Amino acid sequence: MSWTALQTLASILFGAGLTLVTATLLGRTLLARLFGAEPLLTRAEGWVFSLATGAALLSQGIFFLCALGLVYEGTFLLVSAAVVGVWWRWGRGLSACPPPRPEQDARTWWVLLTAVAAAYAYIYVPHALAPEIQADAVGYHLGLVGHTYRAHGFPGITTNIYAFLSQGAEMLFLFAYAFGHHTAAKLCHFSLFVATLIAMVTFARRYRVARAGAVGAGLYLCAPVVGPVATSAYNDCALVFFAFMAFYGAMIWWRQRQPGWLILLGIFGGFCFSIKYTGVFAIPMLLAVVGWGTWRRLGDGHKALRRLVLVGLVASFFVVQWLEQNTHHGRHPVAPFFNKHFPNPYASVAWEKGYRSLLAGYSHDPEVRRRNLIAAPLEVTVRGIHFQGLIGPVFLLTPLLLFAWRHPLGRPLMAATAVAVIPWFSNTGTRFLLPSLVFVSIAMGLTLYRLPRYLSLAAGCVVLAFHGAASWPSLIPKWHPEGLWRLQGVPWAAALRIEPEAEYLRRWVPWYRTAEFIAKQGDAETRVLSLEPLPEAYFAARLWVSYQGARNEAVMRVLLAGGGLKHDSWPSRRLTAEWPAQDLSGLRIEQRGSHETSEWSLSEIRLFGETQEFFPQSDWKIRAWPFPWGAARAFDGNPWTPWITWEPVQPDTFIEAVFPQALPLNRAIIIHPTNQHFSEFAYFGRNAHGEWRLLEATSSEEFLPVRLAEGRAWAGQELYRQGIEYLVGNTSGDGYNMIVPVIESDPSAWGLTKVFEDGSLRTYRVLGPAARSHDDGASAQR
Repeated sequence: MSWTALQTLASILFGAGLTLVTATLLGRTLLARLFGAEPLLTRAEGWVFSLATGAALLSQGIFFLCALGLVYEGTFLLVSAAVVGVWWRWGRGLSACPPPRPEQDARTWWVLLTAVAAAYAYIYVPHALAPEIQADAVGYHLGLVGHTYRAHGFPGITTNIYAFLSQGAEMLFLFAYAFGHHTAAKLCHFSLFVATLIAMVTFARRYRVARAGAVGAGLYLCAPVVGPVATSAYNDCALVFFAFMAFYGAMIWWRQRQPGWLILLGIFGGFCFSIKYTGVFAIPMLLAVVGWGTWRRLGDGHKALRRLVLVGLVASFFVVQWLEQNTHHGRHPVAPFFNKHFPNPYASVAWEKGYRSLLAGYSHDPEVRRRNLIAAPLEVTVRGIHFQGLIGPVFLLTPLLLFAWRHPLGRPLMAATAVAVIPWFSNTGTRFLLPSLVFVSIAMGLTLYRLPRYLSLAAGCVVLAFHGAASWPSLIPKWHPEGLWRLQGVPWAAALRIEPEAEYLRRWVPWYRTAEFIAKQGDAETRVLSLEPLPEAYFAARLWVSYQGARNEAVMRVLLAGGGLKHDSWPSRRLTAEWPAQDLSGLRIEQRGSHETSEWSLSEIRLFGETQEFFPQSDWKIRAWPFPWGAARAFDGNPWTPWITWEPVQPDTFIEAVFPQALPLNRAIIIHPTNQHFSEFAYFGRNAHGEWRLLEATSSEEFLPVRLAEGRAWAGQELYRQGIEYLVGNTSGDGYNMIVPVIESDPSAWGLTKVFEDGSLRTYRVLGPAARSHDDGASAQR
């Protein structure tokens, strides 16, 4: 192993270790202040709860450092030093209670679990230490972390809808990334996964259900989808950890009723939302437990209300800042969703509708979605194709957990399962089942208590052996066709940096060579429009993925129309509206028609008097509803850049221009796309008093010839106007990539020149107006 490899490993371990130690000591300090010398937790429980509490608090602190623009290695070192000092002064007084007397055969069950964990550690540990290769991790998870690190604070990205999601786990990744980069961040996530297994064991020891703990931890540990998620910089296993800690804390509070637990419950519940929007389920679950538990025991409504307010206020501390962050950058608190109620220029109603329908069954076809949902039990346990991964065939036995109903832990676990599974219906990816899977796993272990002692032990061994063998990554292809999302290989050479990072990444990360090229060409100010998701974590340029923002999609509409692939966007109809000449201080065009699915789109509006055309001026006020932000595109002189409502058209939709001085208008020419057959226009003029009056207009319409060469030239100019320097697309891809073969046939017609090839992926440089006339036609690099 080279000296460089040792340095890399040391920085990785230092970054992840510093993050975890800082979080644990911070949490231990709070626990010491809440519980003092009162021995409420065992020694092992104390460390697990310390990590959970401190990680949430540390993430919150990093958020405020990002908001203040203080993201530097030195700042993080000062934070760690301060936490150590605070812990030394106030956090060493946490007392531990003795562990409960172990039940019969407990040691046997823990040995069984240890054997399974050791076997899987041989696979999981090298993957956790190897360079990051998983798609979403090298895409937006670590891509956004990298942008935040380089900007020393929140970069204010509005062309990536994932930048609007809560990023509590990513704040922890950022702390580790500052010292050990990508692998240190993923190692933090893997550590939270390991902490979940430890928490499941300490939970089982507390309630003397070793069988349930061993079997539950083993089932969760071996699930095929868990491997690639836990060993990467995703955030799903982080959510599992905090959801389980919220449940764990609620169970202890239910029996102890110590007031300090209410603060911890608020922290855990609020941080679940901070990690992931779908984690919001934890907050009402905890509020229900606290409210019902207080009322059931004390019958005191006022005390129940006070406790609910305390938990809610603490939880809100981890929620409000993300809502405010979105309001600041995304113009509404829960971006990128609920755009109908919070109109904004960055995510449209049409995009949200398509995105929600896709995730609700992983298909845009309603019939396919319905079939997928009906087949979901088999899909997530055995097939694993449509929903991206599987949890293992052993979970076909999930209905057996009903036999645990009579156990004191059975009903709480089932209730937690029912609540945690709700978000899955909004995103049916298999990994979104993980928060509920941890509860299902323990509940399935509880069913063993319905069996005699030795039969229970034999059944547990069979279940874990079968699940462990069926889920072993290299054995899965023996019973499942290739293509399943799973861990592949045992990359010890890459983990120890014996194999160079670049070589490993070129083998396992799609389009990594393109990422290398972009990294060499541009800095953080470079804009790249890609029709294919790229490993954004490995370059500094600002990536616009074609479908991840309203602005991105508006550019794609222009490209598709210019390529002749979106006929309904061609500026092919010209409507001329005329009225008696009069001085107007504004003109409004109102849509009186409606359509359930179509958007209203206007390519260009031109205004005339009797003797001249009036061109748009900078002091004109151009407004529209809905989606007012793109209204100026209808007056920009480019018929290929339309204004679009981005939601189904409805009556009283309008676009208007208000002038600083009245203009003598008698005519308007409206160029619009072919498919706007629902259009019924009404024209209003604004008089000197600011009143809008209906104009008695007559109209005529004609079809225009479509000149695609002109459309392609305009499309290239639009790329340049948006500041995009590179266009990346896949000649063999689907979706928006269907335009790439058209561009490939003649890039110069678009004002582009090909500069790089990576398999079927093409990278084009956008030429400025001056460069178009003397493009040197340089051949692409290969």
